[in-house]
Amino acid sequence: MITILFHVTVKPGKEREFHDCIINLTTITRAEDDGCLTYVFHQQQGVYPSKYVLYEQWRDQQALDAHVAHLQTLLGPPLPGGRLPAAFLALCEKTQVVRYDVVV
Repeated sequence: MITILFHVTVKPGKEREFHDCIINLTTITRAEDDGCLTYVFHQQQGVYPSKYVLYEQWRDQQALDAHVAHLQTLLGPPLPGGRLPAAFLALCEKTQVVRYDVVV
């Protein structure tokens, strides 16, 4: 199992577009991406509502790779050398991907 925490700070003025995008992506991912075990966006409360964390779990690397390919089909290609769609990243001021392995 693969666990990822994807941290995002949304660009000022892009909050509504980002929110609509992640609602759509979450619905599609849960319904269509085989091997998706968990896919939940969390919005920080209080002072920094532009900060989000996506908690996602995948059965294996093949399922994660298929999900990324699906994202590219839905949102367009990544920037050269990247994996995530450029259109999605254009909504983000800052991103950080942290991958975890199950211990117990």
